Amino acid sequence: MANDSEKSGGTTTKVTIQNNTSNSLGLASFILGLISIFFLLPAFALPQQVDSLLNSSHETSWAYFRDPSLTYWYISHPNGKTYALGYNNSGHNSWVVLANDGAVANLDFLNKRISLSSSTATLTPSDSYLAISLVGGEASQYVYGNNANQWATLIAGKTVNPDWYFFRVESTQTWYIVPIAEKDSKILRLQLNAAMNQYDWQNPLDGSDPGVAVDTTTKLKKEFFQENNVWKVKFSIPDFNYATPTYAANPNRRGYCYPQCVEFIKENLGLPGGRLYAKEYWTNPHANYINYAQGSSTRAPRPGDILVWSGSLNPNIPAGVCPPEGCGHVAIVKSVNLHTGTLTRADANWGGRCAVIETEMTVTKNSNDEYTIGGAGSGHLLGWQSKDLTYFQ
Repeated sequence: MANDSEKSGGTTTKVTIQNNTSNSLGLASFILGLISIFFLLPAFALPQQVDSLLNSSHETSWAYFRDPSLTYWYISHPNGKTYALGYNNSGHNSWVVLANDGAVANLDFLNKRISLSSSTATLTPSDSYLAISLVGGEASQYVYGNNANQWATLIAGKTVNPDWYFFRVESTQTWYIVPIAEKDSKILRLQLNAAMNQYDWQNPLDGSDPGVAVDTTTKLKKEFFQENNVWKVKFSIPDFNYATPTYAANPNRRGYCYPQCVEFIKENLGLPGGRLYAKEYWTNPHANYINYAQGSSTRAPRPGDILVWSGSLNPNIPAGVCPPEGCGHVAIVKSVNLHTGTLTRADANWGGRCAVIETEMTVTKNSNDEYTIGGAGSGHLLGWQSKDLTYFQ
């Protein structure tokens, strides 16, 4: 997508945003932070991007909004500084500094509104406005005339409702925007196009151009909250809802319950058969499933993943049913909370019981960002399997 296209209230405004190497007070860290994504840091695979979103809470550092006529875009910081997305004397897109970079905005995160002082438009058409170019290498300019004054006048003394919040994931220094609307959980990542002269939004859940409709409303949960007088946002994946089977004890007089753990997985995930033992899920994964090894994977477990064990975990299975080294075991990840480091799994026939048992475990990450599942029943755990992006689509 060559341009940034935001939709709200039935109106679409297209904005061309280009790379910036300029510096200006409170805006500098924002602009330079965006640049660092592409010039200072390696590219992040989509699974790692999603994990970085889920691993911690994020400060909503800028509000992204339009004027009451839905014509122009602006950003305001909690410190009150406000900038209009306009253009400079060369016709290049720029952040135009309003009110001489004074504090003119009052962000009310709780009630989702921004009150802008009448002093936003204290400058006149004959005064100069600093325009911070979004074209790489282009110096900032001072602009004059009716346009800059119009951008300020349109919001001066007005109360508006922001559409999006900018936030940065500190672990990757990557910038995203998230809609403020509670029922919309879309997240878009800022990136540069191949020519490195325009920003191009990307859906970090599946890598798609957001110009293609991708419904993520029910795929990620978001929560805005206040911490130490700072508003933040955190994300989580909804729990996996599984169906509980009806059990038959001792089918065919073989001394175990039915359905077994593999049938529980097959029924709930719509998988075919073809695996004699549970441990074969690891050595012979189903189509499109990827193994993530315990203790060495940088991709965290998620709801809907399959946990796979080796060894003999059911003491009640009669001799001869499994090979000497055991049948192994499989379970479904019901929920994961990376903020608290907890995971809940759902097992069929764990320990030979004819029931689905939910067990809470721990999720930890080492200094290399590699995940380990610990706690009850973690012995012999090989790791987890996932179809990754197809979970979000």
